[in-house]
Amino acid sequence: MKRSPTAVYVLVPALAIASVALTACGGDKNRSDQTTTPTTPTGTQTTQQNPAPKTGAAKFSGRARKTYFRAPRRCAASSPSRVARRYGAISSDPVDAAVAYSERVYRARFREAALEGCLAGF
Repeated sequence: MKRSPTAVYVLVPALAIASVALTACGGDKNRSDQTTTPTTPTGTQTTQQNPAPKTGAAKFSGRARKTYFRAPRRCAASSPSRVARRYGAISSDPVDAAVAYSERVYRARFREAALEGCLAGF
């Protein structure tokens, strides 16, 4: 039996529309983006907590981590206004002083670690 070309032109778009409609309406109940809470052996549900974001030295590794530990010692040795004056900050605000320090002393890839370390030192 020979199919007419018009039947193919009607059938293919209809199948495509049906498959898009099923996925858009949530037709797949085993999707991986749906979260479930695991249950304990007693049948109670437990809540899962997202891990806390890394802060301080935990954010850095290698030389950047060493930079983070070195910067607080240097910034703690002076006041923010002295650091600001020495490194040409626009104000004596601790953030501006730390930014000036990190920009004048460290290369670009270590500046974030130096900035955060210096702020920790103030």
